[in-house]
Amino acid sequence: MGDIADWLLSSQDPFDDDDERENGSYAKRPPRCKHCGSTDVRWRQQTGKWVLFSLEPGKMHVCDLDASAFEVLK
Repeated sequence: MGDIADWLLSSQDPFDDDDERENGSYAKRPPRCKHCGSTDVRWRQQTGKWVLFSLEPGKMHVCDLDASAFEVLK
């Protein structure tokens, strides 16, 4: 390869990350709801789609909403 390509490939460290484990693989992050931030959830496939479920067996995750979430709409 040329000098620029060699420099570019040598300057990129794919393992330069804070989440790196000692064995070189990345730490697995727990599932989290992107709307409410709850980590008491898990992904399950239902009718071909991935859905967040509560840790209670068979209960789909529903975000807790409070009145302050609707103040923008007033």
